[in-house]
Amino acid sequence: MKISTRLRYNAAASVVLVCLLFVLLLSFSQSMKKQIATYNYANELLHKTSTLNALTHEYLMKHDQRSEKQWRYQFDDIMDSLGRNQNSEPMIRVRNNLDMLKNHYNKLNIEIQALKAMDPKAISEEESKRFKFSKRLLSDQMQICSQRILTHVFRITTEASQKLNELRTRSIYVLLLFGGFMVFITVLNAFTTLNRIARPLADLVKQVNVLEKTDFSKGILQETMWDTPNKNDEVGRLWAAFGDMKVRLAKAFRKINRELKDRQAAEQEVRERNAQLKELQDMLESIINSMPSMLVGIDSDGRITHWNSEAERQINLNMAQAEGRYLQDLLPALRPWVDEAKGTVKAGQPFKLEKQPLEINGKEIHADITLFPLVSGRQSGAVIRVDDVSERVAMDEIIIQSEKMLSVGGLAAGVAHEINNPLAGILQNMQVVINRLSTELPKNKAVAEKCNTSMEAVNAYLEAREIMRLLSLIRDSGERASAIVDNMLSFSRMNRSQPERRSLAELTDKTLELAASDYDLKKKYDFRSIKIMRDYEDSLPEVMCEAGKIQQVMLNLFKNAAQAMINGSSKSINPEIRLGLHRNGDMVDIEVEDNGPGVPKEIRSKIFEPFFTTKEVGEGTGLGLFVAYFIVVNNHHGSMRVESSPGKGAKFIVQLPIEQSGK
Repeated sequence: MKISTRLRYNAAASVVLVCLLFVLLLSFSQSMKKQIATYNYANELLHKTSTLNALTHEYLMKHDQRSEKQWRYQFDDIMDSLGRNQNSEPMIRVRNNLDMLKNHYNKLNIEIQALKAMDPKAISEEESKRFKFSKRLLSDQMQICSQRILTHVFRITTEASQKLNELRTRSIYVLLLFGGFMVFITVLNAFTTLNRIARPLADLVKQVNVLEKTDFSKGILQETMWDTPNKNDEVGRLWAAFGDMKVRLAKAFRKINRELKDRQAAEQEVRERNAQLKELQDMLESIINSMPSMLVGIDSDGRITHWNSEAERQINLNMAQAEGRYLQDLLPALRPWVDEAKGTVKAGQPFKLEKQPLEINGKEIHADITLFPLVSGRQSGAVIRVDDVSERVAMDEIIIQSEKMLSVGGLAAGVAHEINNPLAGILQNMQVVINRLSTELPKNKAVAEKCNTSMEAVNAYLEAREIMRLLSLIRDSGERASAIVDNMLSFSRMNRSQPERRSLAELTDKTLELAASDYDLKKKYDFRSIKIMRDYEDSLPEVMCEAGKIQQVMLNLFKNAAQAMINGSSKSINPEIRLGLHRNGDMVDIEVEDNGPGVPKEIRSKIFEPFFTTKEVGEGTGLGLFVAYFIVVNNHHGSMRVESSPGKGAKFIVQLPIEQSGK
C-alpha cells in the first residue's frame, strides 16, 4: 500500500473519531445544560422559600399591612415559579404544603378580621382565650408548613446538585475513555507510519550527511552510494531522485569548481591591477598635495571637483567641504578666470598669466595663474594652478631698488667727491683769511702799517661789523657740509662691505645724523622736530654685522616712526622716539619706540609682508619693512618683531647675535 493511501485512511478514521467525539460532546452538553438549568431553578426556589419563611415569621410577629403585603408578594412569586414546573413529585409536595400554608393564612386572617370587628369591651374572657389559642395554633401550623416547604426545596436543590455532579463525573469518564482510545489509535498509526516513513527518512538523512562530507572534485566514491528501498512508495522514489541528484550535483560542482578557479584567477588579477591603480593614484595624489601651488579642478559649470592640500591650507576648507561648490563663491578673486577656463577647454590649449594681483582669504599676493584643459569622455573641465610668486616679485623689486640705490650711491659718491674738493678749498681759504686777520702774526702787522693802518683798527672794524662772527659761521657750515659728505661716502662704501665688528651705538648715532640730513624727511616729516631719547646700555659688546645694511634697517625704522607720529598724532602731542640698546644673552636688542597711534592688531600679522603698505598710492612700495626683515633674519640670523597697543605707540625690536654662526 502506498504511503499516501495509508495516510488517507488514517485521516478518514481520525475524522470519524472526531465526529463521534463531537456527537458525544454535544449530547453531554445538552444534558449538562438541562441539569444546570434544573439546579439553577432549585437554587432560585430555595432562595425564595427562605425569604418566604422569614416573611412568615415577620408577619406572625407584627400582623401589619406591610409585612402582609410582602408575604403575599413572595407567596405569589413562588406559586408562579411552581406553575412552570408542576410535573415532578417533589414539586407537587411543595405545592401541597404551599396550599396548606395559604389555608392557614386565610383562617388566621379571618380570625384577626373578626377580632378587629368586635367591640373590645364586649369580648368575654372565654372568647379571648379561645381567640388567642386559635391564633397561636394557626401561627404554629403556618410556621410548620413554611419549614416543610423550605425542607422540601432544600432536598430538591441537593438532589439537583448530586445529579449535576454525577453527570459531570460520567462525562469526564466517558471523555477520558474516548480520548484514550483516540490516543491509542494515533500511536498505532504513528508506529506503523514510522516504519514506512521515519526510518527510511532517517537513513536518508545519514546518507545526506555522508554526501555533505563528500569532495565532489575527486569524483563520487562507491561507498557513498546506497540501495534504493521499495520504489513503489513515495520514500523509495525520493531515494531514487536523491541519488540522481547526487550524480548531477557532482557534475555541476566540478563545473562550478572550474568556473570558480577561473573567476578567482580573474579576481586576483583585478585586485592586483586595482592595487597598482590605487598605488599610482596615491602617488599622484601625494605629488599633487606636496606641490606648493594651489591646484583646483573645476567642471564645465565652474563647480569644484578637486582641491589639493595647498588649496585647503590657503582657504581653510577641506576637499569634502569644497567639492561641488562654485569656484567664484570660495575664491571671488578667480571669478574672471572661470570664463577663461571655459575658453581654454574649447580651445584645448593651456593659458597662463604671470604676476597677477590676487586677494586670497584676506591676503594680497602676486600669483602666476595657469589654466589646463581637461577632457574625459563626455565630461570636460579645467585645472587652475595658482603659484604664489609674491616673494619673487618682491625680490625683483628689491633687485631693481638695489640697482637704483647702487646707481644713486655711485652718483652720490661722485657728487660727494666733486663737492668735497671745492669745499676743502673753501675751508682752507677761510682758515687762511681768519689767520691773516689775526693780530698775533707779525707779517699781518707789517702789511697793515704799509697801508697806513693797524691790525687793532682793522679788528675793531671787523668786530663792529660782526665780520669775524660771519666768517666763523661760514667755517662751521663748511665743516658741517664736509661731515655730511664724509658720512654719505662712508654709507656708500658700507653697502659693499663685509661683516665686521661694529658698535651699535655708533651706527645708531650716525644713522640719526643721516635721517636728520635726509631731504625727504626734512620736507615731509621734519625729523629735527622729533625728540630723540637714548637708552644705551653701558659696556655693550660690538656686534658682527654688515654696518651699511644695519644702518639701512635703522633708517627705515626711523622713517616709519616719523611718518606714524607726524601723520597720526594730534598737535598737542610732542613726537618723540626712544632708542634702546640692551644685551639679551647672546643677542643685542635694538629698540625703536615711538608715541604715535600704534599698529592695529589686524595689520601686525601682515606688516613684514612684501608690498603691504598703509601709505597712499604712490607714496610707498610696501618693501621697506620687508627688506629690513630680510636683512635681519636672512643676512644676520636675527629676529624682528613689533609690539603695539592702539593709541600707545609702536615698538620695533631687532635682535642681532653678537657672533655670527656662519649659517
